[in-house]
Amino acid sequence: GGAIPFHGTSMGSINNYHAENTYQVVDNLSLYRGAHILKMGVDLRRYQINDFRAPQSIRGEFTFDDRLSGFSYANFLLGYPSFARRTIPRPAVYPRSWQFGAYFQDDINVSPWLTINLGLRYDLHTPWVEQYDRMFTFDPRTGNLVTAGSSLPTDLIPEVIESLTVIPATEAGFPERSLYESDRNNWSPRVGIAIRPFKDATTVIRAGYGLYTQIWPGLMALRATGGPWESNQDFILPDEDVASIQFPNPFTTTSEFSGIQTISGLSSYFPNERTQQWNISVGRQIWDMALDVGYVGTRAMNIPYNEDLNLLPPGAEPFDPARRRFPRFNAVNLTQTGGSSIYHGLNIHVDRDFANGVAFDVNYTWAKALTDVDLRSWSATPQQNQYQRHLEKGDDPNIRRQQLRFSYIWELPFGRGRRYGSGLPVWADQVLGGWQLNGITTLVTGQLLSPAFSSTDPANTNQFGGRPDRVGDGNLDSGSMRDRIKAGLPIFDAGSFAVPEGGRGWYGNSARNILTGPGEALWNIVVAKNWDVANERARLQFRWELFNAFNRPNFANPSTNIESGTFGIVTRAGAARSMLFGLRLDY
Repeated sequence: GGAIPFHGTSMGSINNYHAENTYQVVDNLSLYRGAHILKMGVDLRRYQINDFRAPQSIRGEFTFDDRLSGFSYANFLLGYPSFARRTIPRPAVYPRSWQFGAYFQDDINVSPWLTINLGLRYDLHTPWVEQYDRMFTFDPRTGNLVTAGSSLPTDLIPEVIESLTVIPATEAGFPERSLYESDRNNWSPRVGIAIRPFKDATTVIRAGYGLYTQIWPGLMALRATGGPWESNQDFILPDEDVASIQFPNPFTTTSEFSGIQTISGLSSYFPNERTQQWNISVGRQIWDMALDVGYVGTRAMNIPYNEDLNLLPPGAEPFDPARRRFPRFNAVNLTQTGGSSIYHGLNIHVDRDFANGVAFDVNYTWAKALTDVDLRSWSATPQQNQYQRHLEKGDDPNIRRQQLRFSYIWELPFGRGRRYGSGLPVWADQVLGGWQLNGITTLVTGQLLSPAFSSTDPANTNQFGGRPDRVGDGNLDSGSMRDRIKAGLPIFDAGSFAVPEGGRGWYGNSARNILTGPGEALWNIVVAKNWDVANERARLQFRWELFNAFNRPNFANPSTNIESGTFGIVTRAGAARSMLFGLRLDY
């Protein structure tokens, strides 16, 4: 005992083939009638996905432990695995879909100082279907697998359909080919207004509102393939004294199909994701600059999320797999809609076009976004408490609270034809003139993070870990964060959290993303020297590029597991300063 098992797969690369085709017919028409600028158009698209995958375990995956010979590496040399698996891959699949869009827009020039924009768009995206009806889903009403079509396919894995109930879509009452309903209510109005309140070109007020429709992603179609068309064939060592699984052919003994231990499906009611956007801004020309201050709001609805139908609700009764709703499966992941998010942002934009050797662009954003789902992956695992989804609403970790980005170009005013040294001789101008400083600077506050623990199952759901109990703020003084990082001290307060007691019947009470990690300040600078050559028909430039020019450590996020000895301690940083020298010829 005590030997480390060996794991391995057969030699050979994974064979994946994925190709997508989009065929599009589009037509737009513009009409000018008095004060009206009318625009209308149609857009028709045909989507085709062609996907084939063969995992490496199609030729075998093996585990060697210390049974039989007493030493796992000896078993490896003898060719005596204790476990073998080969995958029966699903056939190649060919999802297909149509998208139709039409719009009408009217820009009304009410006066030289007032413009109104009105528009309406309609979108219809047909549900994905597979060319040979190789799509499946899960019916939560009956616990059956459902395949597309009016009859059961003939190419399903026999061992799977012998152990699980599989029925065609028409018998289950699902849409025959797509397995989910078409969403035809996708009307999207738009309205906008622009006013020059002082009847001049120096100030403008803009406001607008729009409703937008997101199409169903192709990943949704691929997620509905596989199922009873693929499985893993497992060969398990029944007697530790008999090498019943042997090379050169380890797949000859009695096997058992692992079946579909975790099943996935798509809700038959799956409306398109809809997004509302609104904004108001005030623009003003000040000296040689354009200043724009605006508010932007966005609300998304019908965001897909994943729910495990086999996850027991929290309670005082100890976990028992027999109490699962569908005991034949481990997890039953049903993707459905109902998630939401909302974003509010203050934007300040200052822009100066190139003049007198200077140009710059500055953008500042102060924002807050709340969501109850993962906006980066709709197929992500469920959040902590799917039975009380309002408790999952919290800050979106992808949105930084404050961001400042500015870029600039400065041609130094030295040399012939410049403010200083305009009378320099040619030889001196070749050294002192033509210098230029460019740069892009990014300043952002830290990412929002969630505290975590990993040791107990407080809610009796067989979920070990989650978010802990919160008894304090958890964030230490942000002003001293960099000093604490350099001193090797935690930037979060471990005393503000407690590991929930196992089996108590409810989850930890901490909200999502209540900790703020280290911010970032990145200066990328270019110092350049320009020479006019060939009678000013070409320009030679020497460039000295500095990335992270001031070599400032931009620290990574620390561990947020309160049971870890490194909780809140930052151990990594981003790239140090790097430099690049180059010559460039423009002609």
